[in-house]
Amino acid sequence: MKPIDPIEISRMIDGELNPEREKEIHSALTEDESLRREYENLISLDSALKFYGNEIMFQPNIQIPQSLPLRPVHFPLLGIPLLILHLSIKFLPALFSSVLVILLLFFVISWILRSLLRASDQECRILGATL
Repeated sequence: MKPIDPIEISRMIDGELNPEREKEIHSALTEDESLRREYENLISLDSALKFYGNEIMFQPNIQIPQSLPLRPVHFPLLGIPLLILHLSIKFLPALFSSVLVILLLFFVISWILRSLLRASDQECRILGATL
């Protein structure tokens, strides 16, 4: 039987040794008092490390709802500015229609962004309430 290294005892505690070598170490533990004390010290150190490791492990206590209620976007309302845009291009002079197009696009884009920001703000409030 080859001499027993403390690293092998640690590996045995972790279950990383083959069964034959583990039997040899167990028989040596019954015969050698200092080796048995080393084994017991490693066992207590291992259990203490596992206990304190579980104590300090970060475990968040957050519950996020499955679905967040969002305000419905009224897509039919988007059709009205687009219809006005189409008619203005057809019947008004070029300069006036391009100014109107720019104003309508600005209105539609700002309206969409405002709706998205309100929905995002609602989600943040809902998530903040659940935290």
